[in-house]
Amino acid sequence: MFVGGACAAIACVLADPPPTAPAPPRPAPTIEHDSVSPPLTEKIGKAPSPPDTLTFAVPVKVDPDQALQFRVYLDFDQTKVVMLSTLQSLQGTEDGGIAIGDADIATRRITFQINTADPLIGAGCHSFTIFVAYGFDAFTQRPIPPGGDSVTWFYEPTADCSYVDGGPPTYVVDASGDGPTE
Repeated sequence: MFVGGACAAIACVLADPPPTAPAPPRPAPTIEHDSVSPPLTEKIGKAPSPPDTLTFAVPVKVDPDQALQFRVYLDFDQTKVVMLSTLQSLQGTEDGGIAIGDADIATRRITFQINTADPLIGAGCHSFTIFVAYGFDAFTQRPIPPGGDSVTWFYEPTADCSYVDGGPPTYVVDASGDGPTE
């Protein structure tokens, strides 16, 4: 009788299905920085006139089963956020348009346009930043887990917009002997 009980215990162990592994966390959307248009290595000059429109294209690697959201900002600064999406066309959800991909990862292409004749943009120097994520927190406007990605372009329509040269100040000794002047 002892042998039969041991066999029954072994049979129960062998009949149970193996435990299922937890699903791996989905990766955050990732912008293909080398493939954005216009290239990130170039400053953007004045748009052709008319129609005074700049066109941007952003390829993003995503989970093909998730909707992708994006937001475009003018001169992004976390202390004072000015979202260009007051026009509603510069934020949205992309839930299709898979260009390349397999079962786990796909590439979607987000395109948007900015009208440089808009008074908000004017002839000044600006930066345009796009954030991509599977969703954004309604209060903080930050990407929700697993996070997101962003890129920034610099717009210089008329002149050099270097606000900081990054070098130390240069001092010259005044010939009158009053001390250094910058």
